[in-house]
Amino acid sequence: MVVLMSGRSFQLFSQSHAAKDNPVKFSLPALFSDDMVLQRDMPIPFWGTAFPGEKILVTLNGQTAYATTDNSGKWILRLAPLEAGGPYKVTVIAQDTLVFSNVLIGDVWVASGQSNMEMPIAPNQWFTGIKNYQAELSNSKDTLLRVFTVTKNTTANIPQTQVIGKWQESKPENSGGFTAIGYFFGLGLRKELGIPIGIINTSYGASPAQAWTSYKILSNDPDFQIILDNWNRIDGEYKAKIAKFETDSTLWSSQAAEALSEGRPESSNKPQPPIRPILPQKRPASLYNGMLAPLIPYAIKGVIWYQGEGNADNPKLYQKLFPAMISNWRDNWGQGDFPFLFVQLPNFMKPQTLPSEGGWAGLREAQTRTLRLPNTGMVTTIGLGEEKDIHPKNKQDVGKRLVQCALAKVYGREVQYSGPVFEKMKIRGKQIHLYFQKTEGKLMATSSKELKGFAIAGEDRNFVWGNAKIKGHQVVVHNSKVKEPAAIRYSWASNPIGNLFNKAGLPAVPFRTDDWE
Repeated sequence: MVVLMSGRSFQLFSQSHAAKDNPVKFSLPALFSDDMVLQRDMPIPFWGTAFPGEKILVTLNGQTAYATTDNSGKWILRLAPLEAGGPYKVTVIAQDTLVFSNVLIGDVWVASGQSNMEMPIAPNQWFTGIKNYQAELSNSKDTLLRVFTVTKNTTANIPQTQVIGKWQESKPENSGGFTAIGYFFGLGLRKELGIPIGIINTSYGASPAQAWTSYKILSNDPDFQIILDNWNRIDGEYKAKIAKFETDSTLWSSQAAEALSEGRPESSNKPQPPIRPILPQKRPASLYNGMLAPLIPYAIKGVIWYQGEGNADNPKLYQKLFPAMISNWRDNWGQGDFPFLFVQLPNFMKPQTLPSEGGWAGLREAQTRTLRLPNTGMVTTIGLGEEKDIHPKNKQDVGKRLVQCALAKVYGREVQYSGPVFEKMKIRGKQIHLYFQKTEGKLMATSSKELKGFAIAGEDRNFVWGNAKIKGHQVVVHNSKVKEPAAIRYSWASNPIGNLFNKAGLPAVPFRTDDWE
């Protein structure tokens, strides 16, 4: 078989040759399929495996590119950038011919994290469904919005090259299983940008950030050694219990058989398998290996991320781990500092009663500090959570705030996406004056004329509720019991009572002015 390209003969192996001698199956990752969305305005990579030394040809919308496989049968090529459009066909020729139809060019976003990103629109065995899910499903037909859901994989010990999943158009019979936040984010961008949008959902409930970070990063930093040591200790103890269970079971079976042959009842003390002490998705690097590495280097616009509950037990470590994970992804993807937008944890658990309660407050602070990385954005979701449900059902507004963040940070729109952000403080006598950015022209208190959620302390570190008032773009806080004020904390609790907003109706980002333990 001969294919002519630019006047050059392009010899391909025959199928009979391939069937006889090919030790490597001609294939592409599951990301390449019918209904896929490819990233616009940047080189489009295709890769896969075939017979070593074999030539691969890929065509799309009038352009052609080719590659030759290496000694292990791997190949990669890149098509020139294309504008948004479609549908197109993609043809891949090697020992066989693959044709992918209904292919769109648009923006592709990866949606990742733990259960609140995984949470689908419709109820399933793990989730009860989002707010108004029936109406959302019935109105979900949009042929230019596509979602690829990565099948869960916790068993990979090294980075993988393949995932299980498929691209699906948004329509009622498909969208019930879509990541709700990813869906509303994609739908919002579709309406604002008027181009195809693809969402790659790779998320796993209860997963910590270390599971999404490569082993190389974790093992090369002494600060992360505690993560590996803890896992190895717990996993080692579990494996020892499994070994003992197997030995005891063998002995019990032997004794039971002997008892049966002698007409005696078997022992009632049959060994029981040990309960796994920690979920497999918490294993360091496991989800990076099995659910993220196979996506690289698929061209993407950026990432949206909702996670942190799984690391709330060690916020200080998360201050380093989360930025390290983001940098890890960016370095390995090879697309530079692509946009990474994340959701700050919402309110959860009993409403705040004490001036400073900790809990998720420290994790939110770690998330805020991660904004020091370039091309990152954060949306605050205080007020969108639920006291008794770690999976709040209002995913529509979370998606909307992520859309606003993307429009402002990525697409250059004049859109408000953040509530007031603490900038600096000045101590004036018995008062502390707080200055804010992103006030959008006005600071305001909602749900009450009284400003709530501000705690004040002196050097004794004893926080008491402060009397807070808005003065222009400042908040002035004092308490007659604190003669020499030193620090302020705002909304410092898992479920804070703060009610400071800006004119755009967005809540202030929780903060503290101290660095006390």
